[in-house]
Amino acid sequence: MFFLRTIQSWLRNRGRLLFRYHDGERWRRADPLVVGRALESNEPEYATLLTVLHDPPEKLPPGTIKTELIKQQTDAAHRLTKLARTVFGLPVLTETGGATDGEALGVLTAYFLFMEDLAEAAGFTSTPPAVGSSPPAASPIGP
Repeated sequence: MFFLRTIQSWLRNRGRLLFRYHDGERWRRADPLVVGRALESNEPEYATLLTVLHDPPEKLPPGTIKTELIKQQTDAAHRLTKLARTVFGLPVLTETGGATDGEALGVLTAYFLFMEDLAEAAGFTSTPPAVGSSPPAASPIGP
């Protein structure tokens, strides 16, 4: 039965660029652009928070700077978890359902990966062209 529902869902959503995620109780779909706007309006600094989480504290020597980075990472994780719960409507885990903090961050991460895939499929790139390279021949700005 699950397999049949999965196939039906795929056929129903085929061709639609919707982000699909599990809220701890059921599968949901969301318009990725609406999600992006909600991220911006609820936490304008979310990109900075992601950067803070990416810095590995183990590469720092013991001391004040390392301690401060760990504190900033803990704060960033809490803020991003709260953001994910707000934007995606993820209830806190209870005996009857809901999502863990890790699952909430997982949904947010999955959204960013989904958007990255869409950008790649559309031909957008996050890396600048090589120095000295000329634009593609079909470019309106020419060589």
